[in-house]
Amino acid sequence: MHVMPLFKRELVLKAYSASTIRTYSNEMMQFLSAIKNNSADDFDSDRIKNYLLYCFEKLRLSENTVHSRMNALKFYYEQVLKQEKFFWKIPRPKKQFQLPGFFNQDEIAAIINSTPNVKYKTMLMLCYSTGLRVSEVVSLKNQQCIQ
Repeated sequence: MHVMPLFKRELVLKAYSASTIRTYSNEMMQFLSAIKNNSADDFDSDRIKNYLLYCFEKLRLSENTVHSRMNALKFYYEQVLKQEKFFWKIPRPKKQFQLPGFFNQDEIAAIINSTPNVKYKTMLMLCYSTGLRVSEVVSLKNQQCIQ
């Protein structure tokens, strides 16, 4: 099987992170396992669409997993096999919109009161009350007002 060695070599040469290499390799192996004795090199965009439909309907994979699988396949077809714009014909699943979670007042009080250090407690209260990011609070400088 020539797919995986070429695939991994290209990922390494393009300096992808170890985590991305691991994820893409796993997704590619899942694809190769599903297509069994069929050659991955011979797939066209319609066959890829059918495979992705199989991932949604039969395997019941989440949108995030299908996105990850699509990214791995896109890398293989466009970067390894040099089939330009191969994935333009393949629609991406819409990601679910998730609102951020919020803490209630008791949870906020517990977080602030969990540190005995006055400096850190002040920073937590400043962060929470003003909406500043941690990096913004940390970069604040003490300036004296001259009157």
